[in-house]
Amino acid sequence: MARMILTGFVGTAPVENYTVVQTISSPLTVKMAGQTTLYNILFRNNYTMLGAVFAGAFAFQITWDLSTTRLWDNINKGRQWKDIKAKYVEGGEDEE
Repeated sequence: MARMILTGFVGTAPVENYTVVQTISSPLTVKMAGQTTLYNILFRNNYTMLGAVFAGAFAFQITWDLSTTRLWDNINKGRQWKDIKAKYVEGGEDEE
């Protein structure tokens, strides 16, 4: 029994003692759900990928900021100035 290997890529990889010969024109790939759609929408052009990266970073930054602020406020509830301000500040007189 001849042992076949995957060719056409950097290096070789045995495939269960069978030879699978692939070339660059027809690579052996495993399609994941939505892979083609994701590629066509986001990664086909450099400017759309760049926009997706910036939009993702912006959304992540806002989500991270809101989440950490909410966590900090919950941990320090009752100890922050915004929570105890009413006890120490009197009526609406302005000092000038």
